[in-house]
Amino acid sequence: LTTLREPPMKPWSLIRSIESWLVLRGGAKFLFWLSWVLFHLLVFGLGFVSYQLSDNRVNARSLFGTTYALSGATSLVLHIDVIFILFPVCRNLISFLRSRMPGLNTIIPFDQAVTFHEAT
Repeated sequence: LTTLREPPMKPWSLIRSIESWLVLRGGAKFLFWLSWVLFHLLVFGLGFVSYQLSDNRVNARSLFGTTYALSGATSLVLHIDVIFILFPVCRNLISFLRSRMPGLNTIIPFDQAVTFHEAT
């Protein structure tokens, strides 16, 4: 009489553990927040370098020092937040976009903008 054996289990690897965690614990949300933070860090870093190295800001840098580049880069990050968080919540903007481009609502879920605004 022959018995069927189950194939041996593969040991859990780090990648398999991460995949399992992403699937079971809402990985899309985690990846979204991770990309959001990394995007902000990228904007801040590029803005800081731009404010620190540009030739037309020599007088301001000599007066304020590194804090000038720090405040300029921070303001760039706030501008990005306004673009991605506050503009989609504006009712007038949403109404204007819906009336001008009817198919746009399938691409950009405008009704979820309020939920996103409350989450951030």
